[in-house]
Amino acid sequence: MTKLLLLGACFLLLNSYQSWASESNPMICQPLPQSVHGEKLCLLMTVNRGDLWFVVNEKWKSYRLLESLSVFGVPGFSFDKFLISPAGSYLAVSYAEEGHLAIAIYDLPLLLQSTGQVEALTGFSGNPGEAGLHKWQKDDVVILRSHFDLESESYEDSQHEGEYFYAFKLPEGKLRRVSVK
Repeated sequence: MTKLLLLGACFLLLNSYQSWASESNPMICQPLPQSVHGEKLCLLMTVNRGDLWFVVNEKWKSYRLLESLSVFGVPGFSFDKFLISPAGSYLAVSYAEEGHLAIAIYDLPLLLQSTGQVEALTGFSGNPGEAGLHKWQKDDVVILRSHFDLESESYEDSQHEGEYFYAFKLPEGKLRRVSVK
């Protein structure tokens, strides 16, 4: 019953999201690359339920709750951004955990098809530094940005002026410094 009420409330919210979305509570959407119906993956951050992920088809006015994904359901987490890989193979999510940015990478087709919770394939935590998403370079390489040298052995050696960029290769999660134009 609670799930039905939640879905009903979400439908009402989503049905009018363009009119009520604001900087304080936006619904963030990105097109799904392989969708033939123009579907989008959307994230709605809520105060009491954390993150709610939906597949939205504006043409048909349909919304499907993704129960397979929940990243921010616990206190101490805050959302940064998400990026879908160019071919739609992966979903990269960056978030702050106790003030430090971290990255989680998911199998996007599995997320879209699954009804159970899906765990991240891999991820990266810059703790005690930080790492954030910059952009996808290829479908299996996401570029991370950081103000710390993520390849450094110690926290003291990692602090430098400027910004560093790293290629994070999937699915193995190998990290190497790159230059970005």
